[in-house]
Amino acid sequence: MGILCPDAFPYDLDADGVIKFDLETGEMRANNGVRVRYKAGTPEAAEVTSDSATLNQKTGNVVATGNVILRREGTVWKAARLDYNFRTKNVASAQFRTGSLAYFMKGAKMTGSQTNGVYRASDIIFSTDDSEKPAMFIKAKSVEVIPGEHVIFRNASMHIGNMPVFYLPYYKRSLK
Repeated sequence: MGILCPDAFPYDLDADGVIKFDLETGEMRANNGVRVRYKAGTPEAAEVTSDSATLNQKTGNVVATGNVILRREGTVWKAARLDYNFRTKNVASAQFRTGSLAYFMKGAKMTGSQTNGVYRASDIIFSTDDSEKPAMFIKAKSVEVIPGEHVIFRNASMHIGNMPVFYLPYYKRSLK
């Protein structure tokens, strides 16, 4: 079952379960195999899949829970819960995992905005290896990422296997 919203609201929402729509608030609630697409086929395209989601068409905000995956601009974000605004591209999550073809990162908490191009995360593991147990990784208390540009680690340590090999109070790495 799917609902294709009118041009003024460039959303396409599908779900295997029930979809409820409130005309007054512009809010859509869905469960069981939810997929929300925004401006599919355009440079602004983004897609959120989850177990359940609430989409506010007026604000562009979606709150998704359960096996959440956000896909946009070649990057994939995975989380148990994700708050995302399709219009502003602001994202907030707890217990997340993200990556592109160049790097992968997971951590306890992440916030950010594509508008200003800065994402901040805490208690992270950063690696070029897309594995639950990467062979080499950086573990940091905090990180700041500017996608496509660089990442800054604070209070970090480099690990080979489970062994820390050196401490990095501040480390900046290019993502180019």
